[in-house]
Amino acid sequence: MACKGTGCFRCQGMSLRVYKHMESLGFAHAETYYEWCRTNGFEPSPNKTLAQFQDEHGARERERQRLADLLAIARNPTRLIRAACAGEFGIHELPMQSLRAFCGIIGRSSTAPSFRASLEELLLFVHKRADFLFEEATFGSTSSPYVSALVALNKYRELWIRPLSEWRPRSHNSRKQFSSLCRHLLAKYPVPEFLDSEWFPIQRSHEPMWFVHLGAGGSVRQLPTPIPMTKRMAAHFLSAPPHFSIPHAIRYGQILALGGDRRLVEAICATRLGSCFKKDDFWSTVIRFFIDHPLLDRAHVGPIIDYLHNQRFQSQHNFVAPGVRERIGPPQPNLSMRGRTPETLLRQVERWHRELGRRNTRSAVTSWASSGIRPFEFETGRKGSSLRIWKIRELLTSGELETEGRMMRHCVASYVHLCEGGRSSIWTMELEGYEGIEKRQTIEVNSQKVIVQSRGKRNALPGQVEAEILERWAQVSGLRIAALGVRR
Repeated sequence: MACKGTGCFRCQGMSLRVYKHMESLGFAHAETYYEWCRTNGFEPSPNKTLAQFQDEHGARERERQRLADLLAIARNPTRLIRAACAGEFGIHELPMQSLRAFCGIIGRSSTAPSFRASLEELLLFVHKRADFLFEEATFGSTSSPYVSALVALNKYRELWIRPLSEWRPRSHNSRKQFSSLCRHLLAKYPVPEFLDSEWFPIQRSHEPMWFVHLGAGGSVRQLPTPIPMTKRMAAHFLSAPPHFSIPHAIRYGQILALGGDRRLVEAICATRLGSCFKKDDFWSTVIRFFIDHPLLDRAHVGPIIDYLHNQRFQSQHNFVAPGVRERIGPPQPNLSMRGRTPETLLRQVERWHRELGRRNTRSAVTSWASSGIRPFEFETGRKGSSLRIWKIRELLTSGELETEGRMMRHCVASYVHLCEGGRSSIWTMELEGYEGIEKRQTIEVNSQKVIVQSRGKRNALPGQVEAEILERWAQVSGLRIAALGVRR
């Protein structure tokens, strides 16, 4: 076959199939064809027609234009709010995680057009008048977006007592602005600041009707509180600190009404009594015991409550044969506080701790499934002898709990049944360095992913450094932190 010159497929080193494909697209030279493919982002293919190439190119152009439009919306808050309320795009299409979270809350709120229209009005107004719309409120070390609270506020629009247009914030502080907005819309009478947390789903244990009830002038004693409220308890409840949760505010009112002080409140709230009000007829006698003995070191409050709970309410499991366990009732189901003294009670607690420490020498080891919460590592210091690694890992067997309890001199071994039932998970915080590994804290996380306890050796409270490590772990693992207290 004679050479065809510069356009010959043999001279240009290509197959006859590719050469015919190039000619069908109207290209006389291979260089022109390959340059056209590179310019338009195509892979040279002998199987595509010019129409297919053009369709692919058009789809890419439309996608680029779509992304440009989304970026333009993301840069304009007013357009973003309107587009999100109208459902004009998929949440996953947004280029920034924070905006995806913002629009996701709006998308999950309601599909009713009337609700979306009223929500759009509220969000646009808040964006115009205040500073907090795209920010988050922090409770402990956990944050919750303000937009979720505004969605909840919008659900109560029929109860608003003042026009939205008349609200004027008097501060640039986000929490104060939100607090002012809630009271403008729903409160004729004072409402304690800690009830603002009702509007945030991460803190909410019920619908925010307590805020609405008190804002309308209702009595605290009419609320469905887990324990009956006296007048004195109600007065102290209303004066609880702003950062308290609602359960902690209830304990605050109860303890102060009985004659206790703030230190006892903090110690009680760091135990199971901070969130649980079951069997309060008994536990109120325990609280009175602590109040009647003000010189008892408040560091003993947690261990004493654990001991009393174990003895009066916790069923026991004994191994009666290899691999065979027998469940029996609590050791002292009729235990009472009558006639007890701090000295004898502390001796009983210490004896119980020693018993827990010996138990693994004669009991089979049990295990349970992981909670699914991520472990944690964090480096401090520089490379070399000053490098330290903080680690938080889950304990998944009864043997590990017993070893932890022996080394830390506390009662964590008694939490086996909580771990087996999935009601709590127990974690150990360790500090690893050149010198070895040092245990620093034992941590309890409940089934709602709240860190409810953290104790060091002999039930010591966490120090400032340990508290900061807990906060870092909570932030990366999506946990909340209860009022744990910090060793000063």
